[in-house]
Amino acid sequence: SDWLVTSSPKLVEPIKGDCPNLKRLIETLIPNELARHALYSWIQTQYKAIRRKEHSRCPVLILAGDANDGKTMLLQLFTTLRGGRQTNPIAAWSGEGPAWNDHLVGSECLNIDDSVAPKNYKARQKFATKIKEAIFIGAVTIDKRNHDSFTLNPQPVWGVAMAVNATSDAIKTIPALEGDDMNGKAVVIRTRRADILYREQGDSAASKRWQAYEDELPHFADWLLNDYKLPTDLPDGCHKSRSGALVYLDPEAMSELHRAGPAGLFEEVLLELRDGDYFAQQTRNPMTTTKLITEARHYCDRDRRIPESTQVAGMYLAQIAKRSDGCIECVGENRHHSKLWVFKELPDGNPL
Repeated sequence: SDWLVTSSPKLVEPIKGDCPNLKRLIETLIPNELARHALYSWIQTQYKAIRRKEHSRCPVLILAGDANDGKTMLLQLFTTLRGGRQTNPIAAWSGEGPAWNDHLVGSECLNIDDSVAPKNYKARQKFATKIKEAIFIGAVTIDKRNHDSFTLNPQPVWGVAMAVNATSDAIKTIPALEGDDMNGKAVVIRTRRADILYREQGDSAASKRWQAYEDELPHFADWLLNDYKLPTDLPDGCHKSRSGALVYLDPEAMSELHRAGPAGLFEEVLLELRDGDYFAQQTRNPMTTTKLITEARHYCDRDRRIPESTQVAGMYLAQIAKRSDGCIECVGENRHHSKLWVFKELPDGNPL
């Protein structure tokens, strides 16, 4: 009985009707049509999963935008739509506190606040690992203080979502997404300042604003279940996940995340090397990872942006090269099977 959940989510039931205020909120918050499809497919997948009582392995949803643009309110509306049971898993998932996670069992909506999420890269890697274990493996281990751990298979019907500010500091709370093991496991959407109902009236209109949006949720739920369809033709870089949700990574938000991470900081050093007189003559000469590290340490002595090991540097270089706007590309291997790197060129033949 210590593990028994005795209540059910209070799902919003679908009712035919219009939801102009809610649609206006979403369309102005997320003006990019493809990003809206990613949002709609995510909430559709989550809503259907809770109705079926089956976990969906849906990617984590990350809304990144300016302060007070409306993303947190939208996330709360989606939480209400899915039954209203929410909790923040970050204390158990960050690796910076106790790992007890039994409080997550009775909540479908795992909503993460960027103000308390970890910002150092190792904690963000741990965070990403915990998300994979909780959402994508098929079973989850439940730990409770002074009790034996046990495994839930299948796992609870969880959906993970974050609303973060797209600043260089706040965006560091996003789990580490650069590795191949997180490919297809996140949806990142850049939000804009939304046209919020009664915004000009400020907090004094909070109650009637919420009630107006909440009254439209049954109509929005009906539209999700019976009318919304994901486009069949998707552009390169987007694909439908196994859960049914569209995997979409906003380029602007991902660039900001890259610049705030260790690979982006290392790229800053490489750009300084490329632009410096000391290194200008070598920008088109293929170099091994060891050579790049040696030159970087010679040019930027004791710079903490430079990785300590060649292995880590190679991983960061691969992440930089994978980006369309990265300054480095791989041009093969030498006879010792070490990868060779070179700075990219502009179309006119000059280095970037």
